[in-house]
Amino acid sequence: MDSSTVYDLVIIGGGINGAGIALDAALRGYSTVLLEKDDFAAHTTGASTKLIHGGLRYLEYFEFSLVRESLRERAFLLKNAPHLVQPLTFHIPLYKNARRGPLTIKAGLMLYDWIAGKNNLPKHEFYTRPEELKHNDPEIRREGLRSIAAYHDAQAAYPERLCLELALAARQQGATVYNHHTVTGFEIQENRITGVHVLSSGGNPFTLHARMVINATGAYVDALEKKARPDARRKIGATKGVHIVINTFANGPRHAIYTEAAQDGRPFFIIPWEGYYLVGTTDTYYEGNPDKVKPDEADIAYLLTALNHLFPARRFERSDVLYAYAGLRPLPWEPGVSPARVTRRHIIYDHQNTESIVNMLTIIGGKLTTYRSLAENCVDRIGEKLGEKRPCATWAFRLPGAALPSDYAHYAANSPVPDNVLRRLFRLYGSRTEKIMRLVRENTRLAREVCDSPPCITAQVVFAVKEEMARTMEDIMIRRLGMYAAPDLGLSCVNGIADAAAPLLNWSEKQTKEAVERYRAWVETYHCPSVLRKGNV
Repeated sequence: MDSSTVYDLVIIGGGINGAGIALDAALRGYSTVLLEKDDFAAHTTGASTKLIHGGLRYLEYFEFSLVRESLRERAFLLKNAPHLVQPLTFHIPLYKNARRGPLTIKAGLMLYDWIAGKNNLPKHEFYTRPEELKHNDPEIRREGLRSIAAYHDAQAAYPERLCLELALAARQQGATVYNHHTVTGFEIQENRITGVHVLSSGGNPFTLHARMVINATGAYVDALEKKARPDARRKIGATKGVHIVINTFANGPRHAIYTEAAQDGRPFFIIPWEGYYLVGTTDTYYEGNPDKVKPDEADIAYLLTALNHLFPARRFERSDVLYAYAGLRPLPWEPGVSPARVTRRHIIYDHQNTESIVNMLTIIGGKLTTYRSLAENCVDRIGEKLGEKRPCATWAFRLPGAALPSDYAHYAANSPVPDNVLRRLFRLYGSRTEKIMRLVRENTRLAREVCDSPPCITAQVVFAVKEEMARTMEDIMIRRLGMYAAPDLGLSCVNGIADAAAPLLNWSEKQTKEAVERYRAWVETYHCPSVLRKGNV
């Protein structure tokens, strides 16, 4: 890289917000660099509840504009990323003595539908007759059940893939995009950042120069700012959210359930996801190293207790948990405020006002659903500060995988891979599946399956490394191949996938074994999988 180049902006942080800002800025013609110290969506984005939602519960805190923004962005994503975002039905069981009664929920859902306007999802419904209650949710607690409310939102089954597509789209639009590149410090002259010091994945240092610097590092915001201003005031009050994954069960819900945890009334979900149930979440303040956040046994026990209260005949135990995961919400620092009451609205913080850095903006908060509008607001602000305002173009931009085939049957009939593999490919890549099919047609050996649950072929490993910037086994397994959908997170097939990746990454036999062991250690440390507790792999 030419060290004399001065970019319009350097964005630090490759989660959904950083990637969204990079795409928006590149589409407006700003020269842009995106830096991520690990991998795209490696932290908060990849550890979310996987929902694209309008924020029904925000109505309780009178954040009407946030709900309106979220519903608008939900409708946009359903059209702009149909391979990655699909509608999802939610049921809310309403019990006697609950904090929110039927009239309150009914009023909230009516308001929710009104704010959503003429979108493409159905309006809410209420079920009150005994036969309706039993038919819709036969296994949930019956004692005190008064009615069930149904409403509609959406799910991003693989938010890490959504984030990756944004980063790749930004690169296609001219942005320079790096993962596994760490910011080590800044050059500051006369209250202006004149250089961003970077350490590459290969251990090579270099310096970037830019007119604007954007701190979009989420839970790492304060740590990064200390490198620019050691006396910078605290901005993030991160809370930990833990989820567990369990197998589906007979008469289990066919739709998502949104209720209150019996212990403390926190929002509690059980969500159908890729043939399993996703159960969560916790919401507790976290003061440790963001790199070390992981599920604790107390977190898992909390979720199991809430689950057993909702399904009293099931008696879920620790052995029923396939695995768990934890992430941090980068919420604004509001000491003394309970996590549930801290705003989920994003804040674009201008350091010129307090830390006297005239060309740095910091992103605080934000949601998976509203990344696009956050990016629009941020790049608008950048244009104002640069004195070069340019119109936003993301409304008219479709993500690379969005153009799905209109005739799947015809496409499948001419596919070189089995139907179960093809359907999985479209779930992950959308219309970019054609690029993988091209690899298979050029080399039929790339059609060999390297995993059967979920189905995965060698061509995907090649594509992950050559086209999608994967550099580690964690990158490949989780954020490219979607191995969160494997009950063992791919431990049973990691060796074969590593062997396929090794020549592409120039790994020796020793390096390949070390990469596999690092992946196994990461799974064991940060996901508490039952398969390792049972000694099955």
